[in-house]
Amino acid sequence: APTADEEVNIPIKEVLKGRAFWQIGFSSACHAFVVGAVVTHMMPYLSSVDITRSVSGLVALALPVASVGGRLSSGWLADRFGSRAVFAASFYAMMAGLFLFGFAGAGSMWLLVPFIITFSMGWGASVTSRITLLRKYFGRNNVGKVLGFNSGIMMLGNVTGAPLAGWVFDTWGSYQGAWLGFALLTLAGAALVITLPATTGKS
Repeated sequence: APTADEEVNIPIKEVLKGRAFWQIGFSSACHAFVVGAVVTHMMPYLSSVDITRSVSGLVALALPVASVGGRLSSGWLADRFGSRAVFAASFYAMMAGLFLFGFAGAGSMWLLVPFIITFSMGWGASVTSRITLLRKYFGRNNVGKVLGFNSGIMMLGNVTGAPLAGWVFDTWGSYQGAWLGFALLTLAGAALVITLPATTGKS
């Protein structure tokens, strides 16, 4: 019969010294950076490309609601394919959504539908998979402390993404450069997840 996996429980001091924690932390910050910018500037951006306020409001409503699908499915997917694979995939989904978002306009409003699907699925999937990934790497005894430190790093992205997107628009008169640039940032986040060291009981 197969033996059960050995329980992993790493002291918080060792967690903070390990490469895995910081890779997950900065990849989480990339996620928060992008989500914070899109949510904050969604209405102004859509107005700037001549999309009516009523349509913009529907998109702003649909995005977080649709992300529920990613949250509900990511737990099942993580059990089947692993938390790291799902967390990495969430970056690719968001990257696709950002490219679609960057080219949306009054004459191409149909792009908003696949944007909502891809971006919201990536956003939602990251919520569950990030937490289960932290639990997988560092154990359950210190999961509260680990999650707290991880959330602190995430805030660095959350508070910088929206101001940077606003600066891009104020400087060049368009959000497109911000969305396409942020799409490339999601690749950096995915790379950090893909290159995580194996879980061997040590971070």
